[in-house]
Amino acid sequence: MLQKETVEEINGLIVKILERDVGKLLHNSSKWGEVNFEEIRDDVVDIQSIVRPIANLPIRFIPQGDGSAIRARLNSVEGYFTDIEEYRTNIDGHVTERESIINNVRSIVEQLYATVSPHAAYLALQSGDLSKVTADLATQSNQLNELITNTKLLADDSKAEVEKIIETARKVAGEAGVGQFSTDFINDAETLEKAANRWLFAAGAAAAVSALISIGSYFFPIPEDMETAEIVQLAISKVILLGTFVSAAIWCGKQYRSTKHLAAVNKHRANALKTFQAFVAAAVDDQAKDAVLMETTRSIFALAPSGFLSGNEIQGGNDGLKIVEMVRGTQHFANDT
Repeated sequence: MLQKETVEEINGLIVKILERDVGKLLHNSSKWGEVNFEEIRDDVVDIQSIVRPIANLPIRFIPQGDGSAIRARLNSVEGYFTDIEEYRTNIDGHVTERESIINNVRSIVEQLYATVSPHAAYLALQSGDLSKVTADLATQSNQLNELITNTKLLADDSKAEVEKIIETARKVAGEAGVGQFSTDFINDAETLEKAANRWLFAAGAAAAVSALISIGSYFFPIPEDMETAEIVQLAISKVILLGTFVSAAIWCGKQYRSTKHLAAVNKHRANALKTFQAFVAAAVDDQAKDAVLMETTRSIFALAPSGFLSGNEIQGGNDGLKIVEMVRGTQHFANDT
């Protein structure tokens, strides 16, 4: 065991080493100008880090021989720090002296560590710090286990609530989506209705012009004194003019029927979406909801006759059924997984 005088001497050296400001120790512009000891900053910091843990430990439990070695290393450190403070640049050989101080500080770091480190754990145990750390770890472990248990219980209690929230969110999202698409179909139907009315007006105008041309031809016959060539030329002109307006009337009529058909289809889709949520809410199980979804999909995407076009004029009539089959396949896949 260390003698009291040795313990006091070691503690005094530790206090001196730790009280030194690293920046002020390595830089002294008033004495050295631009010269400094910055390259050993890490070494000085390491020295303080080595001695700091034993500052409050019961070093009296260190054997006398090891204690004397620690005291010698600390005296060397204090001496080297004093050499730095007393260093002068206005004397001969100051460069060599600076290099010597740097080498001494760098070499003492490993020596000090090798002397102090073997006793650190034992001194910590004697001071009760290790026992305290062990007790703290045990307490934290118990708290962590309790937290995990409470978290599991909370998760079990909240599972039903979370599922309810998810179901509500899905319902709200579905209603919002249905409402948006229904509005889109209604807007498209209104736009198509206006376009159909314009085509109807154009068809009526072309038909009226055709009628006027026909009536005009009746009341203004070809003069009898005209030559054959003139008669042929006039007749061809009348036929071309009349044929043009008749063709325009027929074409505008077809455009009217097509546009009117699309308007009716979009209205039908909007109505199907509006009734979809009501049927889903009335369904009692997932199978019934799937059936409602399939029929709604068929109603929306399958091209049903509107009365404005014949069955042969409706192109792509099977495309809607393909989409229905895709939805059915997706549902089967989801059920299988």
